[in-house]
Amino acid sequence: MSRFWRRTFLVATIFALLGSGCSRRLQPAALTAAQCKGCHPSFYEEWATSRHGLAMQAYSAAMGRDWGAGAAVRIGRATYQFRDGVVMENGGRRYPVAYVMGGKNAYYLLTPMERGRLQVLPIAFDVGRKGWYDVAASGVRPHPESVSTPLPWTDAAFTFNTSCYSCHVSDLRANYDAASDTYRTEWAEAGINCETCHGSDPHRVRMSELGTRERNETCAPCHAKMNPLGARYEPGQRFFDHYDLITLESTDFYADGRDLGENYTYTGWLQSACVRGGQLDCLHCHTSSGRFRQAGDPDAACAGCHQDLVARAGAHTHHKSARCIDCHMPKTRFASMTRSDHSMRAPTPAATMRYQSPNACNLCHTEKGAAWADGAARAWYGNWYQSEVMERAALVDAARRREWSRMPAMVAAVEESKDPVFATALLRLLRAAQDDRKRPVYLAKASDPHPLVRAAAVAGLAEDGTEVARGVLANASRDEYRLVRVRAAAALGAAASAEATEELLASYNARPDDFVSLTNLGNFYLRRQQTTDAVQAFERAIRLRPDSVGTLTNASIAYIRANRPADAERVLRQALQQAPRNAAVLFNLGLLLAEMARPAEAESALRNALAADPKMAAAAYNLAVIVAGRDLNEALGFARLAVALAPGEAKYANALVEFQRSGRKNGPNGLR
Repeated sequence: MSRFWRRTFLVATIFALLGSGCSRRLQPAALTAAQCKGCHPSFYEEWATSRHGLAMQAYSAAMGRDWGAGAAVRIGRATYQFRDGVVMENGGRRYPVAYVMGGKNAYYLLTPMERGRLQVLPIAFDVGRKGWYDVAASGVRPHPESVSTPLPWTDAAFTFNTSCYSCHVSDLRANYDAASDTYRTEWAEAGINCETCHGSDPHRVRMSELGTRERNETCAPCHAKMNPLGARYEPGQRFFDHYDLITLESTDFYADGRDLGENYTYTGWLQSACVRGGQLDCLHCHTSSGRFRQAGDPDAACAGCHQDLVARAGAHTHHKSARCIDCHMPKTRFASMTRSDHSMRAPTPAATMRYQSPNACNLCHTEKGAAWADGAARAWYGNWYQSEVMERAALVDAARRREWSRMPAMVAAVEESKDPVFATALLRLLRAAQDDRKRPVYLAKASDPHPLVRAAAVAGLAEDGTEVARGVLANASRDEYRLVRVRAAAALGAAASAEATEELLASYNARPDDFVSLTNLGNFYLRRQQTTDAVQAFERAIRLRPDSVGTLTNASIAYIRANRPADAERVLRQALQQAPRNAAVLFNLGLLLAEMARPAEAESALRNALAADPKMAAAAYNLAVIVAGRDLNEALGFARLAVALAPGEAKYANALVEFQRSGRKNGPNGLR
């Protein structure tokens, strides 16, 4: 599946085009950039030609003349060609271009569609290569271990309303109506205008008066792969009061932390040792309009802190003309967009060899392999400098694979890490482990100095029903940061305070056209035993995204609790149509069929689940239970497998002991 925009199935946001294809002025008090020009003419001139100012523009005939028609692009069975302000499908159906986004690397074309939607058209213009290309195909992630296929261009992932509006127009109101699934969107101005970064009265801010963190976090909303917690953000406010950050738990990142997808730099930025030192902010290198301040001498950006290395750059880099950014911020391409690595780490060819993560050496020395680059790096700098990156990447990779034999090392790494991105990633990944050895680190990190880490820790305590955990969660629900509070409220469920619950529900309801928010709302109601509300939330989510495997699977649980087993089976089989070998779906279906007294079908589904995921200890355990009545030896084999896969799960160990000791033909009662 293609995941082209930042929030395709992590989160969706909202936008719409009025029926006429025009926007409406929002608030008389809001200032346009042209109104700011009177007092700030020099800033206006710099802004007007910047990528911020041109983030979105109304289409003009002059643009079309610059691009030219070009050859038709074949996408599946159809062809698409731009000509004179329209994109023609198969030479017949015509889609008028209303707006364009971008322009630095590519121009994306937007057309009005039904129910107020503004859709990204299937072809875009590559500025550097002067040609047209398939948008969806270009956005397929090159995951090393999976094969993805492009989404159809009409998918909601390419609807401007739900995916990318907030960083291309200013002061937007979506005005989405859930009952009719329509939009009546208004915005103040196309592009990122002055008030987007400087705020509106009475919240006007000057960047020079903000601290380092505040300046970074003012830029972050448009430069982060994130999950919004609310609808509005004002410059100078705290990022983690309004957003959660996607980290290395997502396969949108290589295991070593470098980005697989678009140039959303904030996750990499927070991994940088320069940034973690607390003195570096975005405006050190960029103007408010996004231009590179040190374009004439890039090394000057680093010289303030690294003058000794800049002064002897040749000896340091072993290259006569290399710049700091050549090695520490190499540029790569994705979806016809150029991106710079803002983690600022040194090249790590060993990660290329192990995880296919790009390295700066081979971006220049394309004729050489990663092994050659690794050998050169070790000869120049020794074996030590790549070791930390590789050790951390190995733990992230193992956690993604659910190789819990490395649990002690993972827990120790979280305890010791000063990198909030790495610690958060492991905390989120460890939630999949059924192992009590992880519990102390969640309790400890619930008081970590960084709100991102605290939020991940308290979310992980949702599965811990102890009195100690409930006390930690109660404290976290009063945390100074909203992100921590809402994660604690979600973990507490019915035990959350009224204030925390209200804040959590507001975060879910901020985007009523977002199937992820609705799915999370359904999960919340499940935890509170509000079954009817959970069913309604899941059904709304499924209407928006009928192919969401996770939503369908969770909806089955709500249907079971509502005593609607037929509906539960229906949505699980609907999920299997999308993902025939999805282990979680097969596992849930197996448990459901067992409850429906269809043991042969249940056993088949559970066996398929274990085949799809040989590390699923719960499938092995339940197979032991279900086959024990006819084959104790096979049951013992499954029980031993469950214990080997999850040695920290007492239930599995107790079952194995009971099988061995009693020699009964029937295992423990009930499937869990």
